[in-house]
Amino acid sequence: MVEAIGAFGRGLRGPSPYEMSGPFLQKRKQKVLDGFKSHEESWKTSGCTLMTDAWTDKKGRGVTNLVVHSAHGVLFLDSVDCSAVKKNGKYIFDLVDRCIEDIGEENVVQVVTDNASVNVAAASLLAAKRPKIFWNGCAAHCLDLMLEDIGRLEPVQETIASARQVTAFLYAHTRVLDLMRKYLGKDLVRSGVTGFATAYLNLKSLQDNKKELERLFRDNDLNEMGYLKSAKGKKVEKVVKSVWKNIDSAVNFFEPLANVVRRMDSDVPAMGFLHGYMLEAKKEIALRFDNDKTRYKPVWEIIDKRWDSKLKSPLHLAGYYLNPYYYYPNKADIENNSSFRAAVIECVTTLIDDEEIQDNIIEDLSNIRNSKGHLDMTLPQGGGEIRTLT
Repeated sequence: MVEAIGAFGRGLRGPSPYEMSGPFLQKRKQKVLDGFKSHEESWKTSGCTLMTDAWTDKKGRGVTNLVVHSAHGVLFLDSVDCSAVKKNGKYIFDLVDRCIEDIGEENVVQVVTDNASVNVAAASLLAAKRPKIFWNGCAAHCLDLMLEDIGRLEPVQETIASARQVTAFLYAHTRVLDLMRKYLGKDLVRSGVTGFATAYLNLKSLQDNKKELERLFRDNDLNEMGYLKSAKGKKVEKVVKSVWKNIDSAVNFFEPLANVVRRMDSDVPAMGFLHGYMLEAKKEIALRFDNDKTRYKPVWEIIDKRWDSKLKSPLHLAGYYLNPYYYYPNKADIENNSSFRAAVIECVTTLIDDEEIQDNIIEDLSNIRNSKGHLDMTLPQGGGEIRTLT
């Protein structure tokens, strides 16, 4: 734009205040609205998810964002200043309900919020008014609560406290910090979205830089600075010599779930993968502890408690059942568990009114099970593998 102005030379007339606030603004608004059309077409074809995100800005104002997620991508819909109102279930429900009216009830498959009590109350109101729309808790938020529960286990809590002593010591003295950065070539402390995500990232950072940190605490320059002679210094030096086994255990608890959070907290639709991700995370935790149940049982119990209550809705189970990536390698186990097929049927009967279409879809489940029709497409020399699109 600057080059175009320069090429025009002297005498270029700028837009008037009226043009900026009138015609130009309306043209820009129309361009934005035109960009909605491709999203709206996607909503009509495959439905969409309405999501809420409550947060507090730098001025202390409570803000709720409303966003639509579909196969076409993410679309910001509205932002509401909630500072002056009581955010109860009725208020959240009214916000969501207005957005559903704008989108079209027939286009909304589910509403996703965090698991706060006001949102649970709002979900009950939505179920009464719009029974064909599912309301689910945010998977990333639920997973973060799992990490928080694991972080409260006494051995993990003690390990996090010990790790903080090390990082606090390293960052409290500029000369020590400069020496540490020379050894590591980077910073040690990393920030996550939440407190326990940060705790995991810092434990992982300590684990990844174990050798460098051990060499740092043996360095003559660090000893000559005199910081290791203080009570805190001696304590931290002792921690660095003994904490690594505990850090390994804590990371082995945290990391498989943190990887699921990373996958879920993205712009890629993941409903069909969440159940599989959770099964894989539990298996990985068990494997990291040599399948010794006594070592990982408390963490499995934490995962199952929140998973069973928040992340096993009909949509989650149906997504797993209908995902060929998981279905065909695990067909026997899935078919022997009637809850998956029941979830698919519940989704079909909830979302579709036409009984003939319902029957056709349910009949197609047998084609999925037997790999018939469009699913009967084997790879060349593929040994019977199924080629399908998710």
